[in-house]
Amino acid sequence: MPQVKPQKATGNVTVEKTERKVTKVRVTDSNKLNVIKSYNRYFEDLASIFYERDYELNQIRYALLIGEHVLMKGVPGSAKSMLAKKVFAGLEGAKVYEAQFTRMMDESYLFGVQLLEEFKKGNIVHNTKDTIVDCHFAFLDEFFNASEETLVSTLEVLNERTFTRGSQKENSPLISAIMTTNQDRTHEKELRAVYDRILFKSEVTDALERDSRIAMYADFLDDKTVAFQPTLDFDEFEALRDAFIKFKPLVANSLLFLYDSTLHEFEIQTSTVVSPRKKNKLLKIMKASAFLDGRDEIVLGDIEEIKYALVAGGDEKAKTFFETVFKKVKDNITNLDTVAKLEAILNKHESEKDVHTKYKAAGGIVLKTKTMIERAKNDSASESYIETLKKVQDRAQKMVDDISKNNEGLDVTGMFEV
Repeated sequence: MPQVKPQKATGNVTVEKTERKVTKVRVTDSNKLNVIKSYNRYFEDLASIFYERDYELNQIRYALLIGEHVLMKGVPGSAKSMLAKKVFAGLEGAKVYEAQFTRMMDESYLFGVQLLEEFKKGNIVHNTKDTIVDCHFAFLDEFFNASEETLVSTLEVLNERTFTRGSQKENSPLISAIMTTNQDRTHEKELRAVYDRILFKSEVTDALERDSRIAMYADFLDDKTVAFQPTLDFDEFEALRDAFIKFKPLVANSLLFLYDSTLHEFEIQTSTVVSPRKKNKLLKIMKASAFLDGRDEIVLGDIEEIKYALVAGGDEKAKTFFETVFKKVKDNITNLDTVAKLEAILNKHESEKDVHTKYKAAGGIVLKTKTMIERAKNDSASESYIETLKKVQDRAQKMVDDISKNNEGLDVTGMFEV
Protein backbone atom coordinates (compact mmCIF):
# COMPACT_ATOMS: atom_id res chain seq x y z
CA MET A 1 0.00 0.00 0.00
CA PRO A 2 1.13 3.58 -0.53
CA GLN A 3 2.79 5.30 2.38
CA VAL A 4 2.79 8.94 3.31
CA LYS A 5 5.71 10.12 5.42
CA PRO A 6 5.35 13.56 6.99
CA GLN A 7 8.60 14.55 8.62
CA LYS A 8 6.94 17.33 10.66
CA ALA A 9 3.52 18.92 10.99
CA THR A 10 1.60 18.52 7.75
CA GLY A 11 -1.33 20.89 8.22
CA ASN A 12 -5.04 20.22 7.74
CA VAL A 13 -6.19 18.82 4.41
CA THR A 14 -9.81 18.42 3.35
CA VAL A 15 -11.35 16.50 0.52
CA GLU A 16 -12.65 19.72 -1.05
CA LYS A 17 -9.33 21.51 -1.21
CA THR A 18 -5.68 20.79 -0.50
CA GLU A 19 -3.95 23.71 1.20
CA ARG A 20 -0.28 24.46 0.75
CA LYS A 21 1.45 25.06 4.07
CA VAL A 22 2.50 28.68 4.52
CA THR A 23 6.23 29.13 4.89
CA LYS A 24 7.51 31.33 7.68
CA VAL A 25 11.00 31.57 6.19
CA ARG A 26 11.94 34.38 3.85
CA VAL A 27 14.86 34.60 1.47
CA THR A 28 16.24 38.12 1.49
CA ASP A 29 19.23 39.72 -0.19
CA SER A 30 21.17 39.30 3.06
CA ASN A 31 20.54 35.57 3.56
CA LYS A 32 20.00 34.42 -0.03
CA LEU A 33 23.53 33.13 -0.58
CA ASN A 34 23.47 31.21 2.72
CA VAL A 35 20.17 29.53 1.83
CA ILE A 36 21.51 28.63 -1.62
CA LYS A 37 24.66 27.27 0.00
CA SER A 38 22.59 25.05 2.31
CA TYR A 39 20.63 23.68 -0.64
CA ASN A 40 23.76 22.91 -2.68
CA ARG A 41 25.49 21.38 0.36
CA TYR A 42 22.53 19.04 0.90
CA PHE A 43 23.22 17.37 -2.46
CA GLU A 44 26.98 17.42 -1.94
CA ASP A 45 26.45 15.50 1.31
CA LEU A 46 24.26 12.97 -0.47
CA ALA A 47 26.95 12.52 -3.12
CA SER A 48 29.38 11.49 -0.38
CA ILE A 49 27.52 8.19 0.12
CA PHE A 50 26.24 7.61 -3.43
CA TYR A 51 29.29 7.01 -5.57
CA GLU A 52 29.22 7.87 -9.29
CA ARG A 53 25.76 9.41 -8.89
CA ASP A 54 26.73 13.06 -9.39
CA TYR A 55 24.79 13.25 -12.67
CA GLU A 56 21.57 11.91 -11.12
CA LEU A 57 21.92 14.10 -8.02
CA ASN A 58 22.40 17.19 -10.18
CA GLN A 59 19.27 16.23 -12.11
CA ILE A 60 17.32 15.98 -8.84
CA ARG A 61 18.87 19.22 -7.54
CA TYR A 62 17.51 21.07 -10.57
CA ALA A 63 14.23 19.12 -10.68
CA LEU A 64 13.21 20.02 -7.12
CA LEU A 65 13.99 23.70 -7.62
CA ILE A 66 12.20 24.12 -10.95
CA GLY A 67 9.35 21.70 -10.14
CA GLU A 68 10.03 18.90 -12.62
CA HIS A 69 10.23 15.11 -12.34
CA VAL A 70 13.01 12.52 -12.57
CA LEU A 71 12.99 8.99 -13.97
CA MET A 72 15.77 6.58 -12.98
CA LYS A 73 15.90 3.33 -14.90
CA GLY A 74 18.35 0.56 -14.11
CA VAL A 75 18.95 -3.02 -13.08
CA PRO A 76 17.81 -4.15 -9.60
CA GLY A 77 20.29 -3.43 -6.84
CA SER A 78 21.73 -0.20 -8.28
CA ALA A 79 20.42 1.87 -5.31
CA LYS A 80 17.81 3.81 -7.28
CA SER A 81 15.19 3.50 -4.57
CA MET A 82 17.64 4.24 -1.77
CA LEU A 83 18.76 7.41 -3.54
CA ALA A 84 15.19 8.64 -3.99
CA LYS A 85 14.26 7.84 -0.39
CA LYS A 86 17.36 9.56 1.00
CA VAL A 87 16.63 12.71 -1.01
CA PHE A 88 13.07 12.98 0.30
CA ALA A 89 13.75 11.71 3.84
CA GLY A 90 16.05 14.65 4.51
CA LEU A 91 13.45 17.30 3.61
CA GLU A 92 12.26 17.92 7.15
CA GLY A 93 8.66 19.05 7.27
CA ALA A 94 7.72 17.92 3.77
CA LYS A 95 4.91 15.47 3.11
CA VAL A 96 6.13 12.57 0.98
CA TYR A 97 3.99 10.00 -0.81
CA GLU A 98 5.48 6.57 -1.54
CA ALA A 99 4.02 3.76 -3.62
CA GLN A 100 5.32 0.66 -5.34
CA PHE A 101 3.48 0.28 -8.61
CA THR A 102 2.07 -3.04 -9.83
CA ARG A 103 -0.19 -4.17 -12.68
CA MET A 104 -3.01 -4.71 -10.15
CA MET A 105 -2.84 -1.14 -8.80
CA ASP A 106 -5.97 0.93 -9.39
CA GLU A 107 -6.75 4.63 -8.92
CA SER A 108 -7.57 4.26 -5.23
CA TYR A 109 -3.87 3.65 -4.49
CA LEU A 110 -2.99 6.98 -6.05
CA PHE A 111 -5.99 9.20 -5.42
CA GLY A 112 -7.73 7.61 -2.44
CA VAL A 113 -10.90 5.56 -2.14
CA GLN A 114 -14.24 6.87 -3.31
CA LEU A 115 -16.48 8.23 -0.55
CA LEU A 116 -19.47 5.93 -0.18
CA GLU A 117 -21.86 8.63 1.01
CA GLU A 118 -21.05 10.75 -2.06
CA PHE A 119 -21.35 7.72 -4.32
CA LYS A 120 -24.88 7.09 -3.01
CA LYS A 121 -25.74 10.63 -4.10
CA GLY A 122 -24.42 9.91 -7.58
CA ASN A 123 -21.14 11.76 -7.10
CA ILE A 124 -17.64 10.39 -7.67
CA VAL A 125 -15.49 11.90 -4.93
CA HIS A 126 -12.13 10.52 -3.79
CA ASN A 127 -10.75 11.00 -0.30
CA THR A 128 -7.42 12.42 -1.43
CA LYS A 129 -5.99 12.90 2.07
CA ASP A 130 -2.48 11.40 2.30
CA THR A 131 -2.42 10.53 -1.42
CA ILE A 132 -0.20 11.77 -4.24
CA VAL A 133 -2.67 14.65 -4.65
CA ASP A 134 -2.01 15.76 -1.07
CA CYS A 135 1.79 15.60 -0.89
CA HIS A 136 4.77 17.81 -1.69
CA PHE A 137 6.91 15.01 -3.13
CA ALA A 138 6.26 11.55 -4.53
CA PHE A 139 8.50 8.50 -4.77
CA LEU A 140 6.95 6.17 -7.35
CA ASP A 141 8.84 2.88 -7.23
CA GLU A 142 8.69 0.41 -10.15
CA PHE A 143 6.71 3.08 -11.97
CA PHE A 144 6.36 1.28 -15.29
CA ASN A 145 5.09 -1.91 -13.68
CA ALA A 146 1.67 -0.25 -13.57
CA SER A 147 -0.93 -0.62 -16.29
CA GLU A 148 -1.17 1.86 -19.13
CA GLU A 149 -4.44 3.21 -17.71
CA THR A 150 -2.93 3.86 -14.27
CA LEU A 151 0.13 5.59 -15.73
CA VAL A 152 -1.93 7.85 -17.97
CA SER A 153 -4.17 8.75 -15.02
CA THR A 154 -1.15 10.25 -13.21
CA LEU A 155 -0.55 12.85 -15.94
CA GLU A 156 -2.92 15.53 -14.64
CA VAL A 157 -1.41 15.55 -11.15
CA LEU A 158 2.18 15.31 -12.43
CA ASN A 159 1.78 18.04 -15.05
CA GLU A 160 -1.01 20.35 -14.04
CA ARG A 161 -0.81 19.81 -10.25
CA THR A 162 -4.57 19.36 -10.21
CA PHE A 163 -6.90 16.39 -9.70
CA THR A 164 -10.25 16.25 -11.45
CA ARG A 165 -12.96 13.60 -11.24
CA GLY A 166 -16.35 14.84 -12.34
CA SER A 167 -17.32 17.79 -10.15
CA GLN A 168 -14.36 17.19 -7.80
CA LYS A 169 -11.40 19.42 -8.57
CA GLU A 170 -8.45 19.91 -6.25
CA ASN A 171 -5.14 21.69 -6.49
CA SER A 172 -2.13 19.59 -5.56
CA PRO A 173 0.94 20.90 -3.68
CA LEU A 174 3.11 18.35 -5.53
CA ILE A 175 6.51 19.81 -6.39
CA SER A 176 8.47 16.88 -7.81
CA ALA A 177 8.27 13.15 -8.22
CA ILE A 178 11.08 10.64 -8.59
CA MET A 179 10.16 7.51 -10.52
CA THR A 180 12.26 4.35 -10.59
CA THR A 181 11.88 1.42 -12.95
CA ASN A 182 13.57 -1.69 -14.29
CA GLN A 183 11.46 -1.65 -17.45
CA ASP A 184 11.72 0.14 -20.77
CA ARG A 185 8.29 0.89 -22.25
CA THR A 186 9.30 3.67 -24.63
CA HIS A 187 8.07 1.55 -27.54
CA GLU A 188 4.45 1.79 -26.35
CA LYS A 189 2.78 4.67 -28.21
CA GLU A 190 0.18 5.13 -25.49
CA LEU A 191 2.91 5.99 -22.96
CA ARG A 192 4.76 8.58 -25.04
CA ALA A 193 2.91 11.39 -23.26
CA VAL A 194 4.03 9.97 -19.90
CA TYR A 195 7.69 9.79 -20.95
CA ASP A 196 7.55 13.22 -22.58
CA ARG A 197 6.33 14.88 -19.37
CA ILE A 198 9.35 13.63 -17.38
CA LEU A 199 12.12 16.15 -18.02
CA PHE A 200 15.06 14.38 -16.36
CA LYS A 201 15.96 10.77 -17.15
CA SER A 202 18.87 8.50 -16.24
CA GLU A 203 20.05 4.99 -17.00
CA VAL A 204 21.55 4.02 -13.65
CA THR A 205 24.46 1.57 -13.84
CA ASP A 206 26.63 -0.14 -11.25
CA ALA A 207 29.71 1.70 -10.02
CA LEU A 208 32.41 1.34 -12.69
CA GLU A 209 35.51 2.49 -10.83
CA ARG A 210 37.16 0.09 -8.40
CA ASP A 211 37.92 2.90 -5.94
CA SER A 212 34.20 3.75 -5.86
CA ARG A 213 33.26 0.16 -5.13
CA ILE A 214 35.85 -0.19 -2.35
CA ALA A 215 34.61 3.04 -0.73
CA MET A 216 31.05 1.75 -1.04
CA TYR A 217 32.02 -1.50 0.73
CA ALA A 218 33.68 0.45 3.56
CA ASP A 219 30.61 2.67 4.01
CA PHE A 220 28.34 -0.36 4.12
CA LEU A 221 30.41 -2.13 6.77
CA ASP A 222 30.52 1.08 8.79
CA ASP A 223 26.71 1.40 8.46
CA LYS A 224 27.19 4.85 6.92
CA THR A 225 25.03 4.13 3.88
CA VAL A 226 21.95 3.54 6.02
CA ALA A 227 22.67 5.77 9.02
CA PHE A 228 23.95 8.91 7.28
CA GLN A 229 21.12 11.31 6.47
CA PRO A 230 21.69 14.96 5.48
CA THR A 231 18.79 17.27 6.27
CA LEU A 232 17.24 20.36 4.74
CA ASP A 233 14.43 22.35 6.32
CA PHE A 234 11.40 22.23 4.03
CA ASP A 235 10.22 25.71 5.02
CA GLU A 236 13.62 27.02 3.97
CA PHE A 237 13.40 25.06 0.71
CA GLU A 238 9.94 26.49 -0.07
CA ALA A 239 11.23 30.00 0.57
CA LEU A 240 14.12 29.28 -1.78
CA ARG A 241 11.71 28.11 -4.48
CA ASP A 242 9.58 31.22 -4.03
CA ALA A 243 12.71 33.35 -4.48
CA PHE A 244 13.64 31.35 -7.58
CA ILE A 245 10.18 31.77 -9.12
CA LYS A 246 10.46 35.54 -8.66
CA PHE A 247 14.06 35.57 -9.94
CA LYS A 248 14.39 37.47 -13.24
CA PRO A 249 17.96 37.03 -14.52
CA LEU A 250 19.51 39.22 -17.17
CA VAL A 251 20.06 37.41 -20.45
CA ALA A 252 21.50 38.80 -23.69
CA ASN A 253 19.87 38.01 -27.03
CA SER A 254 23.25 36.82 -28.27
CA LEU A 255 23.27 34.21 -25.49
CA LEU A 256 19.82 33.01 -26.51
CA PHE A 257 21.18 32.69 -30.04
CA LEU A 258 23.97 30.46 -28.69
CA TYR A 259 21.39 28.45 -26.74
CA ASP A 260 19.31 27.93 -29.88
CA SER A 261 22.44 27.04 -31.86
CA THR A 262 23.35 24.42 -29.28
CA LEU A 263 19.93 22.79 -29.51
CA HIS A 264 19.90 22.96 -33.31
CA GLU A 265 23.33 21.34 -33.63
CA PHE A 266 22.43 18.68 -31.05
CA GLU A 267 19.29 17.78 -33.00
CA ILE A 268 21.37 17.38 -36.16
CA GLN A 269 24.07 15.31 -34.44
CA THR A 270 21.62 12.94 -32.72
CA SER A 271 18.87 12.90 -35.38
CA THR A 272 16.30 13.88 -32.76
CA VAL A 273 13.73 16.62 -32.40
CA VAL A 274 13.49 18.68 -29.22
CA SER A 275 9.92 19.88 -28.82
CA PRO A 276 9.20 23.61 -28.32
CA ARG A 277 7.79 22.77 -24.88
CA LYS A 278 11.04 21.09 -23.85
CA LYS A 279 13.14 23.91 -25.28
CA ASN A 280 11.31 26.35 -23.04
CA LYS A 281 11.67 24.07 -20.02
CA LEU A 282 15.42 23.81 -20.60
CA LEU A 283 15.58 27.57 -20.13
CA LYS A 284 14.49 27.02 -16.53
CA ILE A 285 17.64 24.96 -15.97
CA MET A 286 19.79 27.84 -17.22
CA LYS A 287 17.91 30.15 -14.89
CA ALA A 288 18.40 27.71 -12.00
CA SER A 289 22.11 27.38 -12.76
CA ALA A 290 22.56 31.14 -12.47
CA PHE A 291 20.38 31.31 -9.35
CA LEU A 292 22.23 28.52 -7.53
CA ASP A 293 25.53 30.16 -8.40
CA GLY A 294 24.35 33.43 -6.84
CA ARG A 295 24.44 35.38 -10.12
CA ASP A 296 21.90 37.83 -11.56
CA GLU A 297 22.87 37.11 -15.16
CA ILE A 298 22.76 33.99 -17.31
CA VAL A 299 26.18 33.26 -18.83
CA LEU A 300 27.59 30.83 -21.36
CA GLY A 301 28.34 28.16 -18.74
CA ASP A 302 24.66 27.98 -17.82
CA ILE A 303 23.85 26.70 -21.31
CA GLU A 304 26.03 23.66 -20.63
CA GLU A 305 23.76 22.70 -17.71
CA ILE A 306 20.87 21.85 -20.05
CA LYS A 307 22.68 18.57 -20.69
CA TYR A 308 21.08 17.20 -17.51
CA ALA A 309 17.68 17.19 -19.22
CA LEU A 310 18.78 16.97 -22.84
CA VAL A 311 20.95 13.88 -22.27
CA ALA A 312 19.86 10.90 -20.19
CA GLY A 313 22.33 9.89 -17.51
CA GLY A 314 24.32 6.87 -18.64
CA ASP A 315 23.97 7.69 -22.35
CA GLU A 316 27.68 8.24 -23.00
CA LYS A 317 27.21 8.54 -26.77
CA ALA A 318 24.73 11.40 -26.39
CA LYS A 319 26.97 13.04 -23.78
CA THR A 320 29.86 12.99 -26.26
CA PHE A 321 27.63 14.52 -28.94
CA PHE A 322 26.59 17.29 -26.56
CA GLU A 323 30.17 18.03 -25.49
CA THR A 324 31.24 18.24 -29.15
CA VAL A 325 28.33 20.52 -30.02
CA PHE A 326 28.87 22.80 -27.04
CA LYS A 327 32.60 23.12 -27.78
CA LYS A 328 31.77 24.07 -31.35
CA VAL A 329 29.32 26.70 -30.16
CA LYS A 330 31.90 28.17 -27.78
CA ASP A 331 34.45 28.27 -30.59
CA ASN A 332 32.01 30.28 -32.66
CA ILE A 333 31.72 33.10 -30.15
CA THR A 334 34.65 34.96 -31.67
CA ASN A 335 33.21 34.42 -35.13
CA LEU A 336 29.83 35.71 -34.02
CA ASP A 337 31.47 38.85 -32.74
CA THR A 338 32.83 39.39 -36.25
CA VAL A 339 29.35 38.80 -37.70
CA ALA A 340 27.92 41.38 -35.31
CA LYS A 341 30.46 43.91 -36.55
CA LEU A 342 29.53 43.19 -40.18
CA GLU A 343 25.84 43.66 -39.33
CA ALA A 344 26.70 46.94 -37.64
CA ILE A 345 28.41 48.13 -40.85
CA LEU A 346 25.30 47.24 -42.87
CA ASN A 347 23.04 49.00 -40.37
CA LYS A 348 25.22 52.08 -40.54
CA HIS A 349 25.25 52.22 -44.33
CA GLU A 350 21.56 51.49 -44.93
CA SER A 351 20.81 55.20 -44.63
CA GLU A 352 24.05 56.26 -46.35
CA LYS A 353 23.28 58.77 -49.12
CA ASP A 354 26.59 58.49 -50.94
CA VAL A 355 25.99 55.62 -53.37
CA HIS A 356 29.69 54.86 -53.86
CA THR A 357 30.36 54.53 -50.14
CA LYS A 358 27.26 52.38 -49.64
CA TYR A 359 28.11 50.14 -52.60
CA LYS A 360 31.68 49.70 -51.44
CA ALA A 361 30.65 48.68 -47.92
CA ALA A 362 27.97 46.22 -49.05
CA GLY A 363 30.13 44.71 -51.81
CA GLY A 364 33.03 44.28 -49.41
CA ILE A 365 30.81 42.40 -46.98
CA VAL A 366 29.64 40.09 -49.77
CA LEU A 367 33.26 39.12 -50.44
CA LYS A 368 34.11 38.91 -46.74
CA THR A 369 31.21 36.61 -45.88
CA LYS A 370 31.96 34.42 -48.90
CA THR A 371 35.47 33.81 -47.55
CA MET A 372 34.14 33.26 -44.02
CA ILE A 373 31.55 30.73 -45.20
CA GLU A 374 34.15 28.72 -47.11
CA ARG A 375 36.44 28.72 -44.08
CA ALA A 376 33.59 27.76 -41.75
CA LYS A 377 32.69 24.77 -43.94
CA ASN A 378 36.30 23.60 -44.01
CA ASP A 379 36.47 23.91 -40.20
CA SER A 380 33.16 22.02 -39.77
CA ALA A 381 31.63 25.00 -38.01
CA SER A 382 28.05 24.83 -36.77
CA GLU A 383 25.30 25.02 -39.37
CA SER A 384 23.64 27.80 -37.36
CA TYR A 385 26.76 29.94 -37.69
CA ILE A 386 26.99 29.28 -41.43
CA GLU A 387 23.29 30.14 -41.83
CA THR A 388 23.86 33.41 -39.97
CA LEU A 389 26.72 34.30 -42.30
CA LYS A 390 24.55 33.53 -45.32
CA LYS A 391 21.82 35.84 -44.01
CA VAL A 392 24.33 38.67 -43.67
CA GLN A 393 25.68 37.89 -47.13
CA ASP A 394 22.17 37.86 -48.65
CA ARG A 395 21.39 41.16 -47.02
CA ALA A 396 24.58 42.75 -48.35
CA GLN A 397 24.03 41.26 -51.82
CA LYS A 398 20.50 42.69 -51.93
CA MET A 399 21.93 46.11 -51.11
CA VAL A 400 24.47 45.73 -53.93
CA ASP A 401 21.79 44.60 -56.41
CA ASP A 402 19.45 47.45 -55.47
CA ILE A 403 22.22 50.03 -55.95
CA SER A 404 23.20 48.54 -59.34
CA LYS A 405 19.58 48.47 -60.49
CA ASN A 406 18.87 52.05 -59.52
CA ASN A 407 22.18 53.56 -60.63
CA GLU A 408 22.95 52.50 -64.19
CA GLY A 409 26.45 53.31 -65.33
CA LEU A 410 27.88 53.32 -61.82
CA ASP A 411 31.65 52.70 -61.93
CA VAL A 412 32.34 49.84 -59.48
CA THR A 413 35.97 49.17 -60.42
CA GLY A 414 37.94 48.24 -57.32
CA MET A 415 35.10 49.07 -55.01
CA PHE A 416 34.54 45.61 -53.51
CA GLU A 417 36.84 45.97 -50.56
CA VAL A 418 36.33 45.87 -46.81
